[in-house]
Amino acid sequence: MFTLSIIGRLLLLPFKLLKLTVQYYTVGTVFTNDLANLKLQRVIQAGIMQHMVNYLRLSFIHDHAMYKVSDLLEKSKPKLNPENVIPHYGEFYTKKDDSYPDSIWLTKSNDKENAVIVYLHGGCFAMQLQDNQLDGVTNIYKSLERSGKSISVLLVDYSLTSNGFTYPTQNNECAHVYDKLVGDGFTNIGLMGDSAGGNLCLALLYRLSQKPAYSVVWPSAVILVSAMLDLTKGKFEGSLKENEDVDVFSWQAINYFGNEYVANTRVFDNEVDVNIAANASKFSWSSLPPIVKGNLLVIVGENEVLRDENLRWCEQAGLVETYPENIVLDPKGYHITFFASESVAYGTLSEWQEQRLTKKILSFLKEKA
Repeated sequence: MFTLSIIGRLLLLPFKLLKLTVQYYTVGTVFTNDLANLKLQRVIQAGIMQHMVNYLRLSFIHDHAMYKVSDLLEKSKPKLNPENVIPHYGEFYTKKDDSYPDSIWLTKSNDKENAVIVYLHGGCFAMQLQDNQLDGVTNIYKSLERSGKSISVLLVDYSLTSNGFTYPTQNNECAHVYDKLVGDGFTNIGLMGDSAGGNLCLALLYRLSQKPAYSVVWPSAVILVSAMLDLTKGKFEGSLKENEDVDVFSWQAINYFGNEYVANTRVFDNEVDVNIAANASKFSWSSLPPIVKGNLLVIVGENEVLRDENLRWCEQAGLVETYPENIVLDPKGYHITFFASESVAYGTLSEWQEQRLTKKILSFLKEKA
């Protein structure tokens, strides 16, 4: 449904993009990250996100932005896999029922000893996997393959709030897919999630910690990109206030989508896997094997509204003291810069591999996965 506010924002969008274009070639834009400013297309992408984010509502997303991950893979095949060289591209691993979501292989190695990277996409629990996210994880696979390291990549099409599914449905679905991988004999499993997907990655670690220790296969690598940690308890202060004009995400959007995720009830405020940073003192994150062993990488932008809660959680989880090199503060970076900037208009795969966050992620996976 097109609300008046959405119509108004769409009508104003061309003027926003014209202003950004003029600023880009003259005085510069609010997006001051050096990599973002290499190409106008990256700045335009960020401008669109910033312009629309506070006005998106579940009804609009449901009516105008609903599709399946399998459909996106099919649509993207001419670009990502034109010669059918990616093994098992687009094959289903699980299909949606009362327990499982759809999960689809971007690529699958025939050797179960090779790492499986389970990717949990962002989108405020309401939006589907986007082209730039799919491009980014595909580039990770292709880059590692080029370096001689074969991996599998599994995309989890978890249920969305825009289709009426709320907490803990998404947590349950992701945990069921992970458990199935373990049950099917995969022992080298990595997790990667951005924004809401980062929340789901940590929720899965928490879920694993509640099982008997002898039964748990812990992820060999965990990558959090701009993780959306506090869904209903973030106060409009610190980076949430300081960076509201220079980020593509906002406190207002977090509040709206976070409360929709928990069905607009405060009963979940104190759950460890809802407001992760705010409730970190209730759980010993620092004792989890992926954290103890340095197998968890956190990436957050200096200019993100989510910066403070990510850094606060890193300190509470012991990463600041034990593995500070695994905390990457992207200079002047905004929300999900890795996908919204580094995966947009990058040129060749070789050029993409040389970008700052990309190099860190590839190096981390080569070592840990």
